Amino acid sequence: MTDPLVSVIIPVYNQERYLASAIDSVLGQTFPDFELIVVDDGSTDRTPEVIASYGSRVRRFRKPNGGGASALNLGIREAGGRWIAWLYSDDLWDPAKLERQIAAIRKHPSEAFCYTDAYLIGPDGRILERQHLPNPKGRRARMLRLARQCFINGIGVLIRRDVLEDVGLFDEEDRLTYDYDMWFRIAPRYDFLHVPEPLVRYRVHPGQASENRAAMERARKRVISRGLRRYGPVSGTLGFILRSYDAIVEFPWYVSPRGGQATIRNRLLAAVDSLKALVDPDTL
Repeated sequence: MTDPLVSVIIPVYNQERYLASAIDSVLGQTFPDFELIVVDDGSTDRTPEVIASYGSRVRRFRKPNGGGASALNLGIREAGGRWIAWLYSDDLWDPAKLERQIAAIRKHPSEAFCYTDAYLIGPDGRILERQHLPNPKGRRARMLRLARQCFINGIGVLIRRDVLEDVGLFDEEDRLTYDYDMWFRIAPRYDFLHVPEPLVRYRVHPGQASENRAAMERARKRVISRGLRRYGPVSGTLGFILRSYDAIVEFPWYVSPRGGQATIRNRLLAAVDSLKALVDPDTL
């Protein structure tokens, strides 16, 4: 498609089981003005054959394995649309996802960042949970909320291309939390528009990168630390205080059997890690 309004990017690595469903959920959108770019990040399974089966309906790129951020960045560089969206290769979109977001943006033409609610689904596609992801009022409130929680699911995002040109592309050194890092960079500069409908389905299954809990937690702390530093001394300190408060409130839950049978020692070590991250993110 020449000059589409939206460019949709699917980065993929060894997801032959789920990839066709993800592609179909994009091609089945009720909003027609988009192109679909699939970036194969060096897959070693049947992923290339699955992509090839769609012919000219998708734009195909293949690169050596470098992680999801590098695959997304390649797709963004090749994209022709004014708006950028992405879907991970094991997740799904509701058919009306783009239509609902474009309608919301047309009512608020000054907005440059739009996101939706989400469903969590299991390996078989069964809905496990609805994620209601409300948008805090005011830019500072959103920044502080990010310091406490990543309340945006990346597969529900629609970003105007010039925002990415302004804040920079994804951090390719970060293979786990590069989207969270992006929200921290965008939040101080742009407002967020929220469509309160679960228009995306995020699949939870064994083998996905986010299943590495310890590495994910370390990466998340690095991102939060750098984000708080970008906010400046006042907002950064307030964000750290709020995170500390959350840790204190949640402590009884974490050391209880229902909270995962974490030991008091483990929680104290986690608290020490948080302090290290605030002082120097590179210590983690």
